[in-house]
Amino acid sequence: MPAPLNPQALNRYSYVYNRPHLYIDDDGHLPLIVTALIGAAVGFTVNVGWQVVPRIGKGLTVEQVFAQVHWGQAAGSAAGGFVMGLTLGLGTAAVGGATLSSSTVFGAWGAIFGGQAAALTEAGYDEAVAMLNGAGFEGTRFLDTATACGFLDPATVLVDAASGGFAAGVGYGLSAVASTRLNIPRSLPPDELVPRIVAFMPNQGMVMIEYTGARVLMIPMSSFEQMMQYTTEFGYENARSFLEELIQTGVAIWANEPLEQ
Repeated sequence: MPAPLNPQALNRYSYVYNRPHLYIDDDGHLPLIVTALIGAAVGFTVNVGWQVVPRIGKGLTVEQVFAQVHWGQAAGSAAGGFVMGLTLGLGTAAVGGATLSSSTVFGAWGAIFGGQAAALTEAGYDEAVAMLNGAGFEGTRFLDTATACGFLDPATVLVDAASGGFAAGVGYGLSAVASTRLNIPRSLPPDELVPRIVAFMPNQGMVMIEYTGARVLMIPMSSFEQMMQYTTEFGYENARSFLEELIQTGVAIWANEPLEQ
């Protein structure tokens, strides 16, 4: 359990202690498949929208508009988004968190891999359609279509890398600015703000917790319950301030000996 003092931590299925308006999960607990699926959904939606919007207002019915959509391109964009989202997720988890440099680098690589996956997917879609129409599979035709879509094309790879790195870097920057301006923490509180319960002594009306280092702090049960309420309702900073006030006023007392490891 990451934070025994916080009752929200008792629910192992809760997301950031049920306070998603304050925290984001950037410590690797977000399943990689989620980032990949988000990338696929974004890629598919953007591509379909890119094809549909120019046809609106030209006297076509909804059915006619969508009948002209190249679903192979949409499938390719979905595959590209899936690969890019997966690459970003794996990269961020590998380096232990997102930074501007890591976001830019993995954004570039994700765009490269995603672009190549998109080209192969679009070519595979077109080849599948041809096979359904009785044309049979032709490897040369498949490779020609993939090449036309940018497969192994150095110029396409370079453009994908530049655009992917730039977009990821800008996204990280905007996230940092929004987090600062809105005063939203980018991650869960550091471990030193989360005391560890050592023992309950209900007969004596005391709770023993490890607050800092290896020293044990003895707190009256009533003050401990109030601190838990502060933690749940107002956050860790307020709870820590309250606990420091208890120490300064002598309500909470340090044990004489450090806790043995």
